[in-house]
Order: sequence, then structure tokens, then C-alpha cells
Amino acid sequence: MRSGGALRNLSNDTIQLCQDAGLRYWQRIIGLLATVHESELVMRPSLWQVLNVRRARSHGERTHVVAHEDVLVFHKPDAAAQAASRKAA
Repeated sequence: MRSGGALRNLSNDTIQLCQDAGLRYWQRIIGLLATVHESELVMRPSLWQVLNVRRARSHGERTHVVAHEDVLVFHKPDAAAQAASRKAA
């Protein structure tokens, strides 16, 4: 996500919010928005990304199309683990 032309680290914000809600962060997976064509990687951005970049450039912002998406994976801790962490705190 962009805020005022600068990239915002939405993934780290999301991780912190989910941890505050009691979820445990497990991993981040990077999904390339690309395909392989004749042994070459060809970028496949979403329409939303292309339109966002066009709008930003029309306002004079220097930006590029993002070539990946983050997939954040969390799990809910079991009751015993939650009780143990509450006692430790």
C-alpha cells in the first residue's frame, strides 16, 4: 500500500495487529505476480495495481507496479499454550 507516495509496510502492521489479537505468526510467503513464457518470467500485475500506478504518475509521483503479493500465515494457539503464556506474563 502507498501513503502519500511512499510504500507503507502493511505486512508488518498486520502481523502486529494479529499478534495483539492472540494469533501466532507462522510465515510470510511471497507470491510473484508473473508467469513463465518460453522460459522467461513475464510480470502479470493486477488491473488494480496498473490503475493505481497510472493515477500516481498522473499526479507526478514516481512509482512502479508491484510485482508480488505477501501472503501472511497465522495460527491460533491451543488453550494450554495460551494459559501458559498468560501465567508467564
